[in-house]
Amino acid sequence: MRKKIVALLIALSMVALLFAACGGATETEVEETPTPEVEATPEPEVEEEPEVEEEPEEDEEPEEEEAPTARIDGAPIRGVWDGNIFTSAYLGLQFEKPEGWAVATDEEILQVMGLGFDFMGDAFGEGMDLANLFEVSEITVIHDIMVTDPITHTSVQIAYERLVFPTNRMSAPDYIELMTEMLETMDMEVNVFPGTVALGSSDWYSLEGIMSIAGAEISQLYFVSIQDGFARLITFTHSEASGPVEELVARFTDL
Repeated sequence: MRKKIVALLIALSMVALLFAACGGATETEVEETPTPEVEATPEPEVEEEPEVEEEPEEDEEPEEEEAPTARIDGAPIRGVWDGNIFTSAYLGLQFEKPEGWAVATDEEILQVMGLGFDFMGDAFGEGMDLANLFEVSEITVIHDIMVTDPITHTSVQIAYERLVFPTNRMSAPDYIELMTEMLETMDMEVNVFPGTVALGSSDWYSLEGIMSIAGAEISQLYFVSIQDGFARLITFTHSEASGPVEELVARFTDL
Protein backbone atom coordinates (compact mmCIF):
# COMPACT_ATOMS: atom_id res chain seq x y z
CA MET A 1 0.00 0.00 0.00
CA ARG A 2 2.76 2.45 0.98
CA LYS A 3 4.55 1.70 -2.30
CA LYS A 4 1.43 2.67 -4.24
CA ILE A 5 1.13 5.88 -2.23
CA VAL A 6 4.71 6.93 -2.95
CA ALA A 7 4.32 6.02 -6.62
CA LEU A 8 1.29 8.30 -6.71
CA LEU A 9 3.26 11.14 -5.11
CA ILE A 10 6.05 10.72 -7.67
CA ALA A 11 3.46 10.93 -10.43
CA LEU A 12 1.93 14.02 -8.80
CA SER A 13 5.33 15.71 -8.63
CA MET A 14 5.81 15.12 -12.35
CA VAL A 15 2.35 16.53 -13.05
CA ALA A 16 3.23 19.61 -10.98
CA LEU A 17 6.36 20.14 -13.07
CA LEU A 18 4.48 19.73 -16.32
CA PHE A 19 1.81 22.18 -15.18
CA ALA A 20 4.50 24.63 -14.11
CA ALA A 21 5.97 24.43 -17.59
CA CYS A 22 2.78 25.56 -19.26
CA GLY A 23 0.93 27.25 -16.40
CA GLY A 24 2.03 30.73 -17.40
CA ALA A 25 0.95 30.39 -21.01
CA THR A 26 -2.41 31.81 -21.99
CA GLU A 27 -3.82 32.02 -25.46
CA THR A 28 -6.60 34.33 -26.62
CA GLU A 29 -8.65 33.28 -29.59
CA VAL A 30 -9.48 36.08 -32.02
CA GLU A 31 -12.41 35.64 -34.34
CA GLU A 32 -11.40 36.45 -37.89
CA THR A 33 -13.66 38.75 -39.90
CA PRO A 34 -14.22 37.34 -43.38
CA THR A 35 -12.92 39.58 -46.12
CA PRO A 36 -15.28 39.99 -49.11
CA GLU A 37 -13.96 38.59 -52.33
CA VAL A 38 -13.24 41.09 -55.12
CA GLU A 39 -13.29 39.98 -58.72
CA ALA A 40 -9.92 40.47 -60.30
CA THR A 41 -9.73 42.66 -63.41
CA PRO A 42 -7.87 40.83 -66.19
CA GLU A 43 -4.61 42.52 -67.11
CA PRO A 44 -3.73 43.10 -70.78
CA GLU A 45 -1.34 40.61 -72.23
CA VAL A 46 2.18 41.90 -72.74
CA GLU A 47 4.50 40.36 -75.26
CA GLU A 48 7.50 38.82 -73.59
CA GLU A 49 10.91 40.09 -74.67
CA PRO A 50 13.31 37.44 -75.91
CA GLU A 51 15.63 36.14 -73.26
CA VAL A 52 19.20 37.33 -73.45
CA GLU A 53 21.80 34.78 -72.55
CA GLU A 54 23.94 35.98 -69.69
CA GLU A 55 27.68 35.70 -70.03
CA PRO A 56 29.11 33.11 -67.66
CA GLU A 57 30.51 34.72 -64.56
CA GLU A 58 34.00 34.06 -63.37
CA ASP A 59 34.40 31.10 -61.09
CA GLU A 60 33.09 31.92 -57.64
CA GLU A 61 33.95 29.99 -54.56
CA PRO A 62 30.85 28.27 -53.14
CA GLU A 63 29.65 29.66 -49.84
CA GLU A 64 30.45 27.46 -46.90
CA GLU A 65 27.37 26.13 -45.16
CA GLU A 66 27.33 26.45 -41.41
CA ALA A 67 27.20 23.14 -39.61
CA PRO A 68 23.88 22.70 -37.78
CA THR A 69 24.14 23.02 -34.01
CA ALA A 70 21.88 20.59 -32.20
CA ARG A 71 22.84 21.83 -28.75
CA ILE A 72 20.44 23.97 -26.79
CA ASP A 73 22.43 26.67 -25.05
CA GLY A 74 22.82 25.88 -21.38
CA ALA A 75 21.18 22.44 -21.62
CA PRO A 76 21.74 20.19 -18.58
CA ILE A 77 24.40 17.49 -18.57
CA ARG A 78 23.71 14.25 -16.73
CA GLY A 79 25.74 13.26 -13.72
CA VAL A 80 27.63 9.99 -13.23
CA TRP A 81 27.61 7.25 -10.59
CA ASP A 82 30.73 5.85 -8.96
CA GLY A 83 29.62 3.29 -6.41
CA ASN A 84 27.31 5.05 -3.96
CA ILE A 85 28.42 8.53 -5.07
CA PHE A 86 26.53 10.51 -7.71
CA THR A 87 28.48 13.47 -9.10
CA SER A 88 26.98 16.28 -11.18
CA ALA A 89 29.51 18.73 -12.54
CA TYR A 90 26.58 20.60 -14.10
CA LEU A 91 25.01 21.22 -10.66
CA GLY A 92 28.36 21.42 -8.87
CA LEU A 93 27.40 18.82 -6.25
CA GLN A 94 27.64 15.23 -5.11
CA PHE A 95 25.07 12.94 -3.52
CA GLU A 96 25.97 9.93 -1.37
CA LYS A 97 23.31 7.25 -1.70
CA PRO A 98 22.33 5.54 1.56
CA GLU A 99 23.28 1.88 1.79
CA GLY A 100 20.62 -0.47 0.43
CA TRP A 101 18.84 2.15 -1.65
CA ALA A 102 17.98 1.22 -5.24
CA VAL A 103 19.09 3.34 -8.20
CA ALA A 104 16.68 3.39 -11.15
CA THR A 105 18.27 2.25 -14.41
CA ASP A 106 18.28 4.47 -17.49
CA GLU A 107 15.62 2.20 -19.00
CA GLU A 108 13.40 2.60 -15.93
CA ILE A 109 13.78 6.40 -15.91
CA LEU A 110 12.95 6.63 -19.62
CA GLN A 111 9.90 4.46 -19.01
CA VAL A 112 8.70 6.85 -16.28
CA MET A 113 9.09 9.69 -18.78
CA GLY A 114 7.12 7.73 -21.38
CA LEU A 115 10.11 7.20 -23.67
CA GLY A 116 11.37 3.93 -25.15
CA PHE A 117 14.91 2.85 -24.30
CA ASP A 118 15.42 1.31 -27.74
CA PHE A 119 14.78 4.68 -29.41
CA MET A 120 16.12 7.15 -26.84
CA GLY A 121 18.73 5.14 -24.92
CA ASP A 122 21.62 6.44 -27.02
CA ALA A 123 20.76 10.02 -25.99
CA PHE A 124 20.44 9.26 -22.27
CA GLY A 125 23.74 7.84 -21.05
CA GLU A 126 25.60 8.98 -17.94
CA GLY A 127 27.50 12.24 -18.42
CA MET A 128 25.64 13.04 -21.65
CA ASP A 129 24.49 16.45 -22.80
CA LEU A 130 20.67 16.32 -22.71
CA ALA A 131 20.15 18.91 -25.48
CA ASN A 132 19.56 16.23 -28.12
CA LEU A 133 17.04 14.34 -25.98
CA PHE A 134 15.07 17.53 -25.29
CA GLU A 135 14.98 18.29 -29.03
CA VAL A 136 14.23 14.80 -30.36
CA SER A 137 11.69 13.75 -27.70
CA GLU A 138 10.02 17.20 -27.50
CA ILE A 139 9.35 16.65 -23.78
CA THR A 140 9.98 19.45 -21.30
CA VAL A 141 10.97 17.47 -18.17
CA ILE A 142 13.88 15.02 -18.02
CA HIS A 143 14.91 13.09 -14.89
CA ASP A 144 18.58 12.60 -14.17
CA ILE A 145 18.36 10.18 -11.23
CA MET A 146 15.67 8.40 -9.21
CA VAL A 147 16.84 6.72 -6.00
CA THR A 148 14.50 4.84 -3.64
CA ASP A 149 14.61 3.14 -0.25
CA PRO A 150 12.96 -0.27 -0.92
CA ILE A 151 11.74 -0.47 2.70
CA THR A 152 10.20 2.95 3.41
CA HIS A 153 9.93 3.94 -0.30
CA THR A 154 11.47 7.31 0.47
CA SER A 155 12.94 8.68 -2.76
CA VAL A 156 15.29 11.33 -4.10
CA GLN A 157 14.95 12.63 -7.65
CA ILE A 158 16.84 15.15 -9.74
CA ALA A 159 15.03 16.55 -12.76
CA TYR A 160 15.43 19.34 -15.30
CA GLU A 161 12.59 21.27 -16.87
CA ARG A 162 13.05 23.24 -20.07
CA LEU A 163 11.18 26.52 -19.69
CA VAL A 164 9.55 27.50 -22.96
CA PHE A 165 7.92 30.80 -23.90
CA PRO A 166 6.47 32.60 -21.98
CA THR A 167 7.94 30.90 -18.87
CA ASN A 168 11.50 30.98 -20.24
CA ARG A 169 12.09 34.33 -18.50
CA MET A 170 10.70 33.07 -15.19
CA SER A 171 12.71 33.55 -12.01
CA ALA A 172 13.02 30.89 -9.32
CA PRO A 173 10.60 32.74 -6.95
CA ASP A 174 8.09 32.97 -9.82
CA TYR A 175 8.49 29.25 -10.45
CA ILE A 176 7.97 28.50 -6.74
CA GLU A 177 4.80 30.60 -6.76
CA LEU A 178 3.45 28.73 -9.79
CA MET A 179 4.32 25.34 -8.27
CA THR A 180 2.52 26.38 -5.07
CA GLU A 181 -0.64 27.09 -7.04
CA MET A 182 -0.40 23.77 -8.89
CA LEU A 183 0.20 21.70 -5.73
CA GLU A 184 -2.69 23.40 -3.95
CA THR A 185 -5.00 22.33 -6.78
CA MET A 186 -4.00 18.75 -5.84
CA ASP A 187 -5.25 19.37 -2.28
CA MET A 188 -1.71 19.51 -0.91
CA GLU A 189 -0.76 21.72 2.02
CA VAL A 190 2.14 23.87 0.81
CA ASN A 191 4.86 25.53 2.88
CA VAL A 192 7.22 27.93 1.12
CA PHE A 193 10.48 28.43 3.01
CA PRO A 194 12.01 31.93 3.15
CA GLY A 195 15.40 32.71 1.67
CA THR A 196 17.68 30.32 -0.18
CA VAL A 197 19.87 27.33 0.62
CA ALA A 198 23.40 27.04 -0.80
CA LEU A 199 23.73 23.65 -2.45
CA GLY A 200 26.45 22.86 -4.95
CA SER A 201 27.24 25.80 -7.20
CA SER A 202 23.78 27.42 -6.83
CA ASP A 203 21.40 28.99 -4.36
CA TRP A 204 18.17 26.98 -4.17
CA TYR A 205 14.66 28.05 -3.22
CA SER A 206 12.51 25.47 -1.48
CA LEU A 207 8.94 24.49 -0.70
CA GLU A 208 7.18 21.47 0.77
CA GLY A 209 3.92 19.84 -0.25
CA ILE A 210 2.10 17.62 2.25
CA MET A 211 -0.73 15.23 1.48
CA SER A 212 -2.64 12.69 3.57
CA ILE A 213 -3.42 9.46 1.74
CA ALA A 214 -5.12 6.47 3.41
CA GLY A 215 -4.23 7.90 6.82
CA ALA A 216 -0.54 8.32 5.96
CA GLU A 217 1.05 11.77 5.73
CA ILE A 218 3.40 11.99 2.74
CA SER A 219 5.62 14.98 2.11
CA GLN A 220 7.57 16.21 -0.87
CA LEU A 221 10.39 18.69 -0.33
CA TYR A 222 11.44 20.57 -3.48
CA PHE A 223 14.66 22.50 -4.06
CA VAL A 224 14.50 24.74 -7.13
CA SER A 225 17.07 26.81 -9.03
CA ILE A 226 16.92 28.25 -12.53
CA GLN A 227 19.79 28.67 -14.97
CA ASP A 228 19.90 29.38 -18.72
CA GLY A 229 16.19 28.76 -19.20
CA PHE A 230 16.13 25.48 -17.27
CA ALA A 231 14.56 24.78 -13.89
CA ARG A 232 16.70 22.32 -11.89
CA LEU A 233 14.79 20.41 -9.21
CA ILE A 234 15.79 18.11 -6.39
CA THR A 235 12.76 16.36 -4.87
CA PHE A 236 12.62 14.36 -1.63
CA THR A 237 9.50 12.20 -1.17
CA HIS A 238 9.26 10.99 2.43
CA SER A 239 6.95 10.08 5.30
CA GLU A 240 7.07 9.95 9.09
CA ALA A 241 8.63 6.49 8.85
CA SER A 242 11.49 7.84 6.73
CA GLY A 243 13.21 9.76 9.51
CA PRO A 244 14.29 13.41 9.32
CA VAL A 245 14.51 14.58 5.70
CA GLU A 246 17.36 16.87 6.76
CA GLU A 247 19.59 13.79 6.94
CA LEU A 248 18.96 13.16 3.25
CA VAL A 249 19.55 16.80 2.32
CA ALA A 250 22.88 16.65 4.19
CA ARG A 251 24.00 13.90 1.80
CA PHE A 252 24.31 16.55 -0.92
CA THR A 253 27.70 18.26 -0.76
CA ASP A 254 29.64 20.72 -2.92
CA LEU A 255 32.25 19.47 -5.37
